[in-house]
Amino acid sequence: MWWQKPRSTRLFFVMVSTFLGLFLLYPSGFCPLWAASPAGLEETLVQIFTARARALLGGRQEEVARFYDLESLYGRWALEHERRRVDYLAAWTKARGVKLLAAEARIGIRAVDPRPSGVWVFLVQHLRITYGYTTINNPKIGGWFGIGTRHCLELTKKGDKWYLRRDWFIDPLEEDAVVDEVRPAEGVKVYTPLRREKPPSSPGGYDRLAAVAYADKYAGLARGIDGRYNPAYRDYTYAGGDCTNFVSQVLADLTAGKMKQDSVWGYFRPPAGQPGGTRAWTQAPALVNYLLWRGRARLIGRGTYPALTRPEPGFPQGAIDRLEEGDLIGYEEKGRLEHLAVMVGRDACGYPLVNSHTADRYHVPWDLGWDKNTVFWLLQIME
Repeated sequence: MWWQKPRSTRLFFVMVSTFLGLFLLYPSGFCPLWAASPAGLEETLVQIFTARARALLGGRQEEVARFYDLESLYGRWALEHERRRVDYLAAWTKARGVKLLAAEARIGIRAVDPRPSGVWVFLVQHLRITYGYTTINNPKIGGWFGIGTRHCLELTKKGDKWYLRRDWFIDPLEEDAVVDEVRPAEGVKVYTPLRREKPPSSPGGYDRLAAVAYADKYAGLARGIDGRYNPAYRDYTYAGGDCTNFVSQVLADLTAGKMKQDSVWGYFRPPAGQPGGTRAWTQAPALVNYLLWRGRARLIGRGTYPALTRPEPGFPQGAIDRLEEGDLIGYEEKGRLEHLAVMVGRDACGYPLVNSHTADRYHVPWDLGWDKNTVFWLLQIME
């Protein structure tokens, strides 16, 4: 939960909540504060996020550093975070035999609050990354994935230029927030696509195809700059995190997996009370316990990346290869299950891909953003 995260993450939620009302009232991105937006601000923000996207491809990080207020401690911290995420992605691509081919960032400004000391901005970003594999003859065979982030930034002006002083956001490229220095697990895997038939959807059972389609449709900002969550459900991003709420929707919504709800696991709307989910609907440990105890899912693997990718009879890529579209992956940090994602398919080389909320992911490699000590739970839906 976000209140258990480091202070910088908690501050992000506090600051973003001050803009959230404006964001919800003006979903198109317009708000009264926008009329007072200082000149040159939007152009600078586009330049910042474009430079940061290019740096992920191995570009010169000094091109990014020139946008930061390095006279401020907060500015130096913000730049250091950006360097860590670049270093992490470089380490992950090397460990997986992946080469990044392109990175394109798009932003949408939602609210601007000019102040005497500078300006606060709440914006959203969609980042699309295209990749290939160095372990096969054609390095362009791979895929692309999207991530979405919500940013609360402070900028200050010196002369005629704007400089970034603070940038608080949940980072899908460095998700494991309880680890000071996130490092990916080692182990290049040479995946080969396995021929699979589309998983069947039995009458009255779990509709896997519809579940994946729903997960794609409501992947939020990871799908595009105008991506949205399903408005029929409450957004728990600023109330502890929305990942489990999203997974529950994928399993149960009548346009998705169609699993039957009950009093322990369900989402309620008026007149039954305030709209919202039960504990098992919204909290990762509670949902996993519910699914396992009720026999609605089974645990087919739990361990670190090397343990779950170790070859098994019939499964050359390990336990992770047992998952099918619509199954779940849990992410355990220091003994606590903190995150859930939906397995939505495989890329051109068979690498499992996931969608999730908080932060938004669309067809992201299943272990990207997590530490070498992260313990993964592989959950197979049994209905």
